[in-house]
Amino acid sequence: MTFAIISALHYHADYRSTRLVVSLLHYFPKILSHSHLVRRIHAIPEQMWLMIFYALQMYLRKSESEYFIVDSLPIKAYENYKSFRAKLFRGKEFHGYTASKKQYFFGIKIHMIIDAEGIPIEFCFTPGSFTDIIGLKKLPCELPKGSVLFADRAYNGYSLEPLIASL
Repeated sequence: MTFAIISALHYHADYRSTRLVVSLLHYFPKILSHSHLVRRIHAIPEQMWLMIFYALQMYLRKSESEYFIVDSLPIKAYENYKSFRAKLFRGKEFHGYTASKKQYFFGIKIHMIIDAEGIPIEFCFTPGSFTDIIGLKKLPCELPKGSVLFADRAYNGYSLEPLIASL
């Protein structure tokens, strides 16, 4: 797990580059081959990753922060033209659209609230076709009273405004 976190933080989750650097710096005395390393990382249960995320969230969260940002990002499992080979994320609900890139994809979306320093506060996963409003409804939004939540145009849900204002 340490290797995967180092790779995500410093090397954009490029395991090959991370493996090269950590072996040159002797961070891990006996590092696995690339394929074994990837298999080992993928074998880590989701509950373990969630537990680590929540522990880091409690440690890094600053109580004085009053400004928060909500947004989503697509995690593309495969390109649109490879849908016939899909083993994961089968079905229409995983077929999403990325407006910024003007591309369709198959995969999931991560909806996340971060504080002004970029520390993740809350997150949830939805299928790729779900809108940002649905992702916002799934987030617990346990923000301090009087805090400000910034969002882009995709979060225009006029029915949600009274609910968010009451938080």
